[in-house]
Amino acid sequence: MDLWRRYPGDSGDPLSRPIPKPDPRDFQPDGKYHRIEVDEWGTVWEHRIFGVFGITVKRPLDDLSNLKNYEPPSPPETKGEDFERKRKAAIEHKKKYYLLMGGISIFEKMQALRRFDRVLIEIERDASEINKIADMITEYQLAVVKHHLAVGADGVGFGDDFGAQNSLMINVRTWRRFFKHRYETLMEPVKKAGKQILFHSCGHTLPLIDDLADLGINTFWPQLDANDNLLLAKKLHEQRICLTAHMPRQYLIHYGTPQEIDAAVKRVVDLFRLPEGGLVFWAEIDPGVPFRNIEALFQAFYKYGA
Repeated sequence: MDLWRRYPGDSGDPLSRPIPKPDPRDFQPDGKYHRIEVDEWGTVWEHRIFGVFGITVKRPLDDLSNLKNYEPPSPPETKGEDFERKRKAAIEHKKKYYLLMGGISIFEKMQALRRFDRVLIEIERDASEINKIADMITEYQLAVVKHHLAVGADGVGFGDDFGAQNSLMINVRTWRRFFKHRYETLMEPVKKAGKQILFHSCGHTLPLIDDLADLGINTFWPQLDANDNLLLAKKLHEQRICLTAHMPRQYLIHYGTPQEIDAAVKRVVDLFRLPEGGLVFWAEIDPGVPFRNIEALFQAFYKYGA
C-alpha cells in the first residue's frame, strides 16, 4: 500500500477499491486453486491461479451446428439505474483522472467461442460461418463502444493479440481483408466523439502499425521484447502514435535485477519519448514477482518518466 502512495498513477486510486480475495470453495483438498466458471457467452473457463486469466475448456461454437440458434449476451444498457450509477462515477473519476474504458476485442472473443486452430483455418479460407461469428461479435462490441462513450470515457481500449514471438499469427493481407473493416466500424464512433483510441496487441506486431494508423489509433500498447524497438519507435514517431509501454515480464520483471529494470526503463524513455510527449508507462504485476523489482519499476517510471 505504501508503494501506491509513494508512486500514484494517472488512471485512478487503487487504494479506493477492495482487494479481491479468492472464494475458499475454489481450493482443492491439496490447497491448490481451481475454479471453473461459465461466462455470459456460454464459454467454460478453467482457472488455476487466482487473479490470472484462465483457459477455455469448452466453447459454444466448436460445433458449428450450434451457430444457427446461438444468441450473444445482451450488451450493457445506456439507460436505467445501473447506467446512471456508472455515469455519475465517471464524472467524479474524471475530476482527477483519465477515464479509459476497454474490453473491446474481436479475434480473442472468436477464440473463446470456437477452437483456435479452426478459427485460423476458417479466417484464411474466408468461410461464411467464421464471418458470421465475427460480424456477431462486432455488432455486440459496437454496442459496448457506444455504452463506454455514453458513460463518458476519455478513451476506449481495444485489445487483440495478433503476434507470436517472432511473427504475426495471421499475414497482413488476410488481416486487412478480415479484420480491418470491422475495427473501422468499431472505432468510427470513438473518433466521431473526439475521444482517444488505445490498441493493444501482444507478440510481434510491427507489420500492423501502418494499418492501425490508418484506423486512427492514438496510442499503441505492444509487447516490447517481441519487436525491434528502434523500428517501432521510428514507426510510431512517423505516425504520431503514442507508446503505452509495458516493460517485458517474460524475463525482466520476474528475473531481472533492480538495476536491469532501471536501465531498461531509461532505454525506453530515451528511445520513445519526444519533447511533446508520446510515452505512457503501464505496469501489470504477475504472481511471484519479487517486491524489490516492483519497487524498482515504479521508481524508474518516476525517475525517468516524470
